[in-house]
Amino acid sequence: MTDLEDKLRTILEHAAAARQSCAEADRHCTAVERLLGELASAGKGQTPLARAWRIIENSRVRYVTEDEAEELREGSTADLVLDCERRRLRYVPADSRKRGPIWVNPKWGWFKALLVGMSKPGRPFGNLRINQVFSRHAEILPRTLSRDIAGLTKLLQNGGTKGPYILREHVDSSVSNTSWGYLFSSRWNYLVIERNTNAAI
Repeated sequence: MTDLEDKLRTILEHAAAARQSCAEADRHCTAVERLLGELASAGKGQTPLARAWRIIENSRVRYVTEDEAEELREGSTADLVLDCERRRLRYVPADSRKRGPIWVNPKWGWFKALLVGMSKPGRPFGNLRINQVFSRHAEILPRTLSRDIAGLTKLLQNGGTKGPYILREHVDSSVSNTSWGYLFSSRWNYLVIERNTNAAI
């Protein structure tokens, strides 16, 4: 058998294995969809298919109806609320707690940092982690993220990265191109409201 024939045999074996894997994946998906349907019809499942909004409260994920999402937008007692659909943030201004919460429309870079940080408070993030989540968008550089964080901290905590919400800390190379990143303090309550796209944060 020549090298070419050997390579062709190997390619055909890989193709057959790939077809078998695809068939198994299709069978698995069919079984999962059937089970989700049975759970939903029995009233025992809170499936993403039936509930169009994903809620993330301090890393805990659940799915709700549109009406429930609207109630949370206006009635949540969380310290920060991020409404991804309308791309706006509810917060209490740091300079005057007497004013109560207000809604603002953060810049695009601010929004990305808010979504990644508020979805998993206590977990460090940097430009690389944000780029993983927003992989279909232009990459953010450490310098750009630093500028965005400066604007966010000025809005939320009168500047600086010593809290109460946003902190700065050392991170590893999977998080940032530099040795520095940021995190949202887990001492506070955060609520993220977004359409259910089954996207992993």
